[in-house]
Amino acid sequence: MLTGFSDLLALARVPAGADGRAPSLIVPPDWGQGRSTFGGLVVALVLERMRQHVEPDRRPRSLLVAFIGPIAPGSIEIDVELLREGRSASQLAARVTQAGQTCCTVTAAFAADRESVLAVESRPAPELRGPEGLPGMPSGPAEFVPAFTRHLELRWAVGAGPYAGSPLHQQTGWCRFRAGGPAHAGHVLALVDAWPAPVLQQMRTPTSASSMSWMIEFPELDELAQADSWWLFHADTDRALGGWVNMHGSLWSPNGKLVATSRQTVAVFA
Repeated sequence: MLTGFSDLLALARVPAGADGRAPSLIVPPDWGQGRSTFGGLVVALVLERMRQHVEPDRRPRSLLVAFIGPIAPGSIEIDVELLREGRSASQLAARVTQAGQTCCTVTAAFAADRESVLAVESRPAPELRGPEGLPGMPSGPAEFVPAFTRHLELRWAVGAGPYAGSPLHQQTGWCRFRAGGPAHAGHVLALVDAWPAPVLQQMRTPTSASSMSWMIEFPELDELAQADSWWLFHADTDRALGGWVNMHGSLWSPNGKLVATSRQTVAVFA
């Protein structure tokens, strides 16, 4: 039985106990990614914990993530520290541990809107055909087709799925959750991180890849977006050499709003 993404986020909102510590969380195996848990879910859980430490009008603006070690299915601890709280912005740090080992760290900036004379519109989404009939995630051995992809759909419009032997190193496509409901910043995190590094389409045989660091910014919110509507994603490779990949990506909501920009450093074990 699959565990709903929104259900897991709701568990992360359970307040701290009398001792001031938030309860442990259980990450289920159906959100696995190779020998670890899907990083997009882990960071989304951290984000929900962080929300409890900031004012409701301060929304997430940016996250800096370090993936330090694999997180197996089971219990994890998320400890959050409020580093600074200003008049309109809050800075926080979080540490994810499992069995006493640090597996992931996250620093985040939350801030409310301010009056400003500056106004630059975000770039529009690329124009391309709809998702109907486009290829999705290819089948293959379980260790190379992550379990978490059963919760989402990916459709390639430009480029191809991993191990296709394509000469391209960029990709553009559609994505969505299979389960509906309002989409929050945690859903945005998952949709961005769900896509394999675009350079993997150049491979002809399955290989392992793992994100080492991730920076994601949220230029805009889309409070009307639904998780099971189609979102548009584009990613390109800045460099791939020596087993390391530097890539960047952007995500637009079903209503055409630029809701996330992303940069990742990925290790490829080929």
